[in-house]
Amino acid sequence: MAKRLVPPNITINFAPSERQMELWEKLQPNRCDRCGGKLEMRRHGIDGHGDPVYEPTCVNCGNTDIPEQILGGGAAGGGKTFIGTSWLAISCMTFPDILMAVGRLTLKSLKESTWRTLLNVLKNWGLKEDVNYHIINQAGTLTFWNGSTIIMMELSPSLQDPDYNRFGSIEITGAFVDEVAEIPEKAIEILASRIRYKVAETFVVGKLFMSCNPTQQWPRRTFVMDDDGEPVKLQRGYRYVPFRVDDNPDEEFRRVYIN
Repeated sequence: MAKRLVPPNITINFAPSERQMELWEKLQPNRCDRCGGKLEMRRHGIDGHGDPVYEPTCVNCGNTDIPEQILGGGAAGGGKTFIGTSWLAISCMTFPDILMAVGRLTLKSLKESTWRTLLNVLKNWGLKEDVNYHIINQAGTLTFWNGSTIIMMELSPSLQDPDYNRFGSIEITGAFVDEVAEIPEKAIEILASRIRYKVAETFVVGKLFMSCNPTQQWPRRTFVMDDDGEPVKLQRGYRYVPFRVDDNPDEEFRRVYIN
């Protein structure tokens, strides 16, 4: 089916708010979020086994703290899911034959919310199903004309698979996890370890975008503040972008939602 698809002849009108743009810039491939420079993997010493260690480095400013795990946090309605699904789609349209993942706690919640937003994004941009992309519902995949695919992932824990061994055979290029506060931290750690397919020739570093309202769950302690209410010192490669309803650029949506 993918061989019969064709690229769309469209112009995408993408007008994010200032906050959405801040997040968008951290998700961009092969880009330093400090100066906008390109990245390269530079040798940085050796490990305990005598093997060389490499780290992503900006060729312009020398920055080695490149965004890899990004949390968009805040109440619903700020436009985080729109940015996440837009990022998945544009990444697939930019790079051929990559594999991006979108996940939530259950497939039911994924299909009813995040996946629906993704389909609305494609429709609003003028892409057409079975012309520019093809969906296989049973497999939970959406494949573009260039072979790049977005796959659905259910991230709920299982008594039969507490270590998420079902992720062991998959390799992806990047991922967006919606409502990540519902999901065990272990699932995110394992999912992040699977981001390695065609990363070197696309993003240079693996990108995992997460969204949620970070209340008392693990994302709050990791990205926002500790149990004493003190701001956390983010690990290298971690970013937090806070959102409010006012950060959604859709004025009509804001009026209705706030009301």
